[in-house]
Amino acid sequence: MRIQYITAGLVTALATFSAWSEPKTVDEGQWINLFDSETTYGWRNIGDVNWTVDNGVLQSAGGTGGMLHTTSQFSDFELTAKIKVNKGSSTGIVFRASTTGHPTENGSSIVWIKEASNGKGDWHDIHVVAKGGKVTATLDGGSNRNVVTGTNERGYIGILYHHNGGAKVEVSEVKLRPLALTP
Repeated sequence: MRIQYITAGLVTALATFSAWSEPKTVDEGQWINLFDSETTYGWRNIGDVNWTVDNGVLQSAGGTGGMLHTTSQFSDFELTAKIKVNKGSSTGIVFRASTTGHPTENGSSIVWIKEASNGKGDWHDIHVVAKGGKVTATLDGGSNRNVVTGTNERGYIGILYHHNGGAKVEVSEVKLRPLALTP
C-alpha cells in the first residue's frame, strides 16, 4: 500500500513540474522550418486544391485554385523556399498575406513563379527579405522582376495554385527567420 502512495506522489510531482516548464520559443535570428516534410501541420487550405505530402515533398493535386497558407502571421523576416512548377503552370509565394479577397488586391506581397526556363522542371530557389516597408526577392540567385510589393505590414505566408490543365506545384522546403520579434 505504501508503494502505491509513493508512486502516486511521484506521478503527481512529475505532472506538476512538467506543467511549470516553459514552452519552447524562437529567438530573433533563428530559422524556423515552416514545412516539416511529413505533414501539412501549420498550414491551412483555402480553395479546392488537395495538398498532399509524398516522399518529403508537398504537392498540389487537382482542384481549380486556391492558397495554402501558414496558420501564423509574420511581419519582418527572411524566407527561403524550394519550389518546382511543371510545364504550363504558374504559382506564387505570397507573404504578409490576408486570407480575404484576392492576393493581388488585398495588400499581399507576391513572388510569381513559372516553370524553370531550361524546361527541365528544375527546383527554384526563392529568397525573400521583408523588413519594414521594404521587400526584396530573388529567384535562383538573380533579381526577380515578378515581385508585387503589397502594403500589408504583417500577414500569412502562402503558396498559390492556379489550375491550368495538368498544373502541379511541388514544395520541398520553406524556412523563415524572424528579423524582429515584438510581443
